[in-house]
Amino acid sequence: VLNPNSPLFLQFAFWILQTFTLNTIHFAAYQTFETGMENTIPKMIFGSHLDSTSAKILGYGVSLGVALYLAQRWKDGNKQSIPLVPYQIPIIGSTWEWDANPTKFIKDATEKYGSVFRIYTNGRVKTVVGKELVRNVATDENLSFLKAFTDSFDIEYMTRGNKPESMDMHAIIAKHITPNLKSYTPRVVRKELCNDEEFLMTAKIFTTDIGNVISKITWTALIPGLSFLYQRNPTSRHRAVVCRVTGPEIERRKKEAREQGDSWNRPQDILQILIDNFPSDTPAPVVTQDVSHNLLTLIFVSIHTTTMHSVLALYVLADYEEYVQELLDEQDAVMAEEEAEEEAGEPRADFGFSPKAIKKMAKLDSLLRESIMYDEELQGPDPENFNPWRFVNKNKQATKVGVDYLRFGMGKHACPGRFFAIQVIKTILCILIRKYRIVRPTPAVPRSIKANPQGPLMFIKRE
Repeated sequence: VLNPNSPLFLQFAFWILQTFTLNTIHFAAYQTFETGMENTIPKMIFGSHLDSTSAKILGYGVSLGVALYLAQRWKDGNKQSIPLVPYQIPIIGSTWEWDANPTKFIKDATEKYGSVFRIYTNGRVKTVVGKELVRNVATDENLSFLKAFTDSFDIEYMTRGNKPESMDMHAIIAKHITPNLKSYTPRVVRKELCNDEEFLMTAKIFTTDIGNVISKITWTALIPGLSFLYQRNPTSRHRAVVCRVTGPEIERRKKEAREQGDSWNRPQDILQILIDNFPSDTPAPVVTQDVSHNLLTLIFVSIHTTTMHSVLALYVLADYEEYVQELLDEQDAVMAEEEAEEEAGEPRADFGFSPKAIKKMAKLDSLLRESIMYDEELQGPDPENFNPWRFVNKNKQATKVGVDYLRFGMGKHACPGRFFAIQVIKTILCILIRKYRIVRPTPAVPRSIKANPQGPLMFIKRE
């Protein structure tokens, strides 16, 4: 029996078959007995010739029998499989209901079908699992969020084209970026490459350009096979900028490495880490092309998710302004402690908040971890109401993944850049709430923790 995972043309065929099954089968059976086979099959079965009326009656009987058989097979198969949330319109499925309010959709479906069920949205069937099986899914070797995301929007294809991937960016982030955040943050502003205005502009707008493409994905999301029509639109000019900026630097470094050998003073930065992933005899232009792809990928994945979570946090701060003063008091206490215990020679960030200070802000961390959850066992008492200090002193940092916190994934597939993301988000929020009051021009109902926030925000400079 066909299902929504079948190719598009077969889905249409199944839709038609559902509507016209009885008539279609009857017509086929009638034609069989009205044409050249009337003297063969009837005689084989009944031993005598049937007239036209008898053939029609037999055709109706065969049609009804086949239809009932198929219906019973479909019914029995549904009993044995994971329940699929019913939908009215083929191809569209439950997409509109899901988009309108995913939280309510999941909650209602869970109450009706249990903790495991399937939904048909955006052109594919997805299986939703409850807390009992989340760990199994998240740690399964054959499952990957990135591969699933690629079905509808392939960032690798956009930034690279058809070239094969040559670097494990997950491993690079986990091995080289996350452990060195403390040293990267204070000195990143001093890098020569970061003073190139065109490169800075690409870093600023590349993610926005891709976001604009994503926002235009409407009905095409229902047909993932058509994604190639819009995948590569914004990337070529940005890749050219990155190649222009990094190309001479990569060539210079490779030349110095060849000429100076073991005495070469290897730069300690991400660019060099990316260069070192290639054999030393790889031509500089080849390295440049691949490095440009990986830099654009890093820019996208870091700015995209960081921006989304930062904006969500800003709406939360605007809707729950009564908690902001406690965050400011925490800042003052941490900064005073930092000044008293500052280690000699430790570099300080130009923006006033060192990574060490940011890490100490437990209330800010708890606020970032607080999310929509309707399970008291996972979230704690009164889970449906916003409690920004829910996780203070509970060893549940905003970077700590688990069944109760899946924002960054879990297990082997957990986001390796979450430590960087949380550090950046905290820094942004620290600076903004210290300089501005963040309010809505008109109060929001409901508050942002219950729904996707929308509408303008006002930033009022503090005296």
